[in-house]
Amino acid sequence: MSNSVFVMYTRLASGI
Repeated sequence: MSNSVFVMYTRLASGI
């Protein structure tokens, strides 16, 4: 698993 997925998920949550 790449950190990219984790970062993307965190960014999406931050957008909320």
